[in-house]
Amino acid sequence: MNRQSKRKMIKKSMHIIFLLLLITSCNRIDNKIYLSTDKVDNISLKSKVLHKGVEIGRVNNIKIHNQEVLIELDSNVKIPLGSKFLTSLSSIGIDSNNISVFFSDNKNFITDKDTIKTSLKMLSIDIENISNLKDLLDKMNIN
Repeated sequence: MNRQSKRKMIKKSMHIIFLLLLITSCNRIDNKIYLSTDKVDNISLKSKVLHKGVEIGRVNNIKIHNQEVLIELDSNVKIPLGSKFLTSLSSIGIDSNNISVFFSDNKNFITDKDTIKTSLKMLSIDIENISNLKDLLDKMNIN
């Protein structure tokens, strides 16, 4: 292999590596989102952020800011504006709850370092009114 062929091969290899790096970096989303709320209902640094039961992030920090609780979330997916954030029971025990996210149909997304004002209510179902579950899910756009 002559010198010019080696240069062409190195140049092609560099282009392929560059394209692979570009493609993998475009697919990775690493957003920090802040939830501003009045209470945390047993949310901790162990808490997961879930959508349809799938982990999409974690609680990274919790602090008091301007008389409100500020929860910093790391999320690896785009979350639509207008999505609902609720506290949900952890399946691993009673030491910490999770945050469940119910996506809205909005085509615009929460961006890195956005602060979302929420009441972070506990997701619960009244067993006696389970017949109304479909109505509840329809109202929350969960099918």
